[in-house]
Order: sequence, then structure tokens, then C-alpha cells
Amino acid sequence: GIDEIRELRANANVLPIRCRYKVYIIDEVHMLTREAFNALLKTLEEPPLHVIFMFCTTDPDRIPITVLSRCQRFDFPPIDNAAIVEHLDSIVVAEGMKAEQEALHILARRANGSMRDSQSLLEQLLSLSETTITVADVHMALGTIGNERLADIVGQIVSNNAAAVLEAFDMACREGIDPSQLIEQLLGYFRDTMAATVGCDVSLMRHTDREQFERVCDHGNQLGLETIIAVVEILTEAMGRMSTSPHVRTIAETALVRICSLEKLDVLETWLRQPGSGPRLPADPPAARPSAAEDKLASTPS
Repeated sequence: GIDEIRELRANANVLPIRCRYKVYIIDEVHMLTREAFNALLKTLEEPPLHVIFMFCTTDPDRIPITVLSRCQRFDFPPIDNAAIVEHLDSIVVAEGMKAEQEALHILARRANGSMRDSQSLLEQLLSLSETTITVADVHMALGTIGNERLADIVGQIVSNNAAAVLEAFDMACREGIDPSQLIEQLLGYFRDTMAATVGCDVSLMRHTDREQFERVCDHGNQLGLETIIAVVEILTEAMGRMSTSPHVRTIAETALVRICSLEKLDVLETWLRQPGSGPRLPADPPAARPSAAEDKLASTPS
């Protein structure tokens, strides 16, 4: 708020006692109010020589351009999943607990490259588990389903069996699975399916395990690239609508039925590219034959 910024400005002018610089770190700086940004702007334009400001944010687009133009910006890339798993494993050992490696890999993928988010999830699991963190514990805490069940649902989608997909979706919801989380899992699975279909290797799989790579490739070959892209677009649209609607489950089920109703778009595109496969226009109707009276009038001299 503006009162805290005014206090910060007053303290910033005081010289440091023991160090050369006085460093102010503002985390999630995009949460500052407009009045607070305006109050801080003057100090950013002419900062004291002994003051360094460090602004941290996960949403830089919400920071006013007047502030961004006065900062030196550093964009940090997401942390590799292997590094996250290694760090989480060290935390588990330090806490005197055990964890299945697959459980830690799920946490790392869920964090999307954020060490802080992965540690927050691990902290919840450490408080829930007694001795060992299992894959089942992770899925229970996240409200997600296991890899095998997810692959089975995808298999029903590939077979265009809408009834079986809705039954599996209903069973998951009755077990406490969040519909939004399930749609997000399906979106991640089809993302990896798309990557495998265009020729990427297992190292570029972001949401599935290495052991699932062969199945992911098989589903991609059955669907075709154009169909996979259409599936991704349907799921993305559904997620956007689910975030603002109270009818989350209905939107999710509608999206699944739409996906099962998709034709094989690759086959359709190949058919359209074949010569003579386009729509045929009706031929011009034959010219009407003049009547006998019209023939007589045409032959009578004027």
C-alpha cells in the first residue's frame, strides 16, 4: 500500500551503517496498488547512490510501463525437472522421510519449472504422509488420476466411444477427482501426443512418463496430427470456460463428447487433396426447346 511505500522512501534516504548498499527486495511487486507505484516512481527516477531495488514478479505484464522502463529486467527460465526432483529428494531425506521417485517426478512436472511451487506441494505431502510419500498420495493431494487410468480414457477417446468416456469421467468425479484437473491432465497428454507425432523424442515429453512414450506414439498415429490439434483446441477452450462458469462438469463432458465426435481430419484432408474429390457443381440445365408457336413466329417475315 501507499503507506508502506512512503515509509520505504523515508528509510531509503538513510545511509547504511555496516554495508555499502541498502537493498530492498519487493516480492510479487505486481500486487502493488496504482497509488503505491506512483509514490515509488519518484524514488526510482532518482534513487540514492546507496540504494538498490530488486523487484520480483511472476506476472510482469501487470507492472506499469513507467516502472518497467526504469528497471533492468532479467527473465529467469524454468528450472529443469531433474534438478527439482533432486532437490525435493534431499528435502525428504533431511526430514527423515522416504518418497517414491515417481511421486517426486509428478510433483516436478506439476510445478512447471517452479522450485517454490514444488516445495509447497511437498510440504503438504510431508504433513499428510507418515513414513513414505507414494504416487497415490500425490494424486490424492492434487486431485488427479493415475497414468494408467488417464491412458485408458485417452484410448476410449481414440476409439470415439463417448459413452465409455463419460462413464470413466463420472467414476473419477465420484472418487473426488476435480473435473478441471482431469481436463488439464488430458490437455497435457495430448500435448505430448502432438510432440511425439511430429517426431520429438522422449526428452521433450512434459506431462507423461518415459514408460508411456510408446503408448503416446501409438495414440498419435491412430489420431493423426490434425485431429490432435483439434483436440488440444477443444480442451483449451473448455478450460477457459470452466474457469468462469459454475457448470464445470457439464462443460468438461461436452468437450469430451465433441472430441469423440471428431472425424479423422487427416483422412479428410488427404481426400480433399485428391484430384476430382472436391464438391461437384450441378451441370447447366439444357436450353429449353422453343415451342411450335415460337418457331412459327421466328420463321414469319416481318
